[in-house]
Amino acid sequence: MNRLGMLMMLALFLSRTKLFKRLVTKQNITFQEKLMLTLIFGILGSLGSYFSISFHGALVNTRIIGVAAGGLLGGPLVGFGAGLLAGVHRWFIDIGGSFHLFHHII
Repeated sequence: MNRLGMLMMLALFLSRTKLFKRLVTKQNITFQEKLMLTLIFGILGSLGSYFSISFHGALVNTRIIGVAAGGLLGGPLVGFGAGLLAGVHRWFIDIGGSFHLFHHII
């Protein structure tokens, strides 16, 4: 519940920004704003790796929530970019990724 509460607080703060309000009301969004949204939702997707929930001995992956929300709200460019950022994070930084493997080699 603590992890879910933290994500909900982050979503509340995000929903108070002008960019997010314009996104929800479907006003024109510039390319730079789409890049910012890609970064925001990519970070949310990366945080999903750390806020996973244990269920019957397995971790329920919540990374997809940030990526899917970015794709639904910002379009395919935002969704693809957010997914790419979350995937790169998972591969290079998260436990067991190639960064972990390279660390053992060095």
